[in-house]
Amino acid sequence: MKITVIGPGAMGLLYGAKLSAVCDTAVIGNNKANIDAINANGVTIKRNGSEARFSPKAYLNGTYPDKADLVIMFTKGYLTEAALAENKSILTDDTYIMTLQNGAGHENILQKFTDKKHILIGTTQQGSSRENAYTIVNSGLGDTVFG
Repeated sequence: MKITVIGPGAMGLLYGAKLSAVCDTAVIGNNKANIDAINANGVTIKRNGSEARFSPKAYLNGTYPDKADLVIMFTKGYLTEAALAENKSILTDDTYIMTLQNGAGHENILQKFTDKKHILIGTTQQGSSRENAYTIVNSGLGDTVFG
């Protein structure tokens, strides 16, 4: 399974890193310096005094060379449509798009890029803050629910 996480902020890096341990996962963003730092250093997750390093691939918007089976959106809500438009080439008729973003109403934007049966809407009780471009502190553990 090929998963892409669009929006490599604190939460996007958390999910991108953890998923990279079990499947082909990439993070996609618009900040070249941050993308370069992720590719050079991997992603470090700190929690309760311990650290773990993961190696998701990182790409600038519009440069991911493959098709995605699942796209997880972690951009700011107002950037969702532009981010999906810039990465439209990764979508197929079978690609699922999941939003775990803050706020409501994202499904209206996602429907511009896929049909309703390929949209997953969820919530998460995970907590994460970014220390730098490739290091996050996972401060809260909780469930992630989607459907």
